[in-house]
Amino acid sequence: MKQTNDPFRRIWKLFQTYPIPSLLVTCLVLGMIVTGILWGSGAFAPVPAFTYLPDREYILAPDTPSEPKTLKELLHSDTPDADILLKNPSIARELAQAEKLTDIVDSRLALNNLRTLDQQLAELLNDESMIVLDFSDESEASVAGLEASPDSSDSPDQPSPSFSPKNILILEEQRNKTMSLKSHTERLLKAPELGQMIGYPPTINVKGVWQSPDEALIHMVPSGDWLPEQGYKLYRVVNGQKTLIAEKLASPEKGLRGELKVLNADMIQELYKQADLSSDKLKALGMSADDFRNMAYR
Repeated sequence: MKQTNDPFRRIWKLFQTYPIPSLLVTCLVLGMIVTGILWGSGAFAPVPAFTYLPDREYILAPDTPSEPKTLKELLHSDTPDADILLKNPSIARELAQAEKLTDIVDSRLALNNLRTLDQQLAELLNDESMIVLDFSDESEASVAGLEASPDSSDSPDQPSPSFSPKNILILEEQRNKTMSLKSHTERLLKAPELGQMIGYPPTINVKGVWQSPDEALIHMVPSGDWLPEQGYKLYRVVNGQKTLIAEKLASPEKGLRGELKVLNADMIQELYKQADLSSDKLKALGMSADDFRNMAYR
């Protein structure tokens, strides 16, 4: 019998001779091929979970932050507490040794926390439990009901108040410590005293910014005095030769009439009206224009 070399015929003949094993082998091969295709296309890759956080490493904060050990740590903590200041002598010593505010405060957070500590210390001083009672006669304490016996207590679950000399000394020491710390926070937070006020010299800051083509933006920032009634004159000086470019710049007269050709001219006109020192305003202030100028620019 002549054998054929056609592979398809041989496979077909094997299917006819061994149908079940041939079917199993065919399904296995097709499954492997399909699996390889899906694997190569990324079908089995894990789907990343959606998150708004950027893809970078994160360090989780501890569940319970450690208690501050220094004044700097206390002033930079999220929840500053005056109790930490009272029970930690080293922190209280740092506060007492600070000569000025900038010795311990280096940010807005530290300043706000120092104000919070000052407020907490004030609340502790106003607390009735911090008030020291001094009774020279024990009978007065008994009459006031401060040394009530356990039998006279209204509720057996609540202990009666005890004002023994030892407890009074503890309260007095705690109050003195609180008053000392409060004096230091008040000293550091106290606004600096201003010396004798002097007149502010009138100046004008002029800055030019070159831009194409052959143009320059002139920024003029006057300070220390009112705008001149006739505004400013702008000259260009080349080789000692002055050329008038513009005049009556920022003139109050043009500003009040709304003649300034700038962006948002209506808003600028309103600002000129608010800044205008009219006779009615001077009458309400009870001073002359010179008196107001001397008071405002110093």
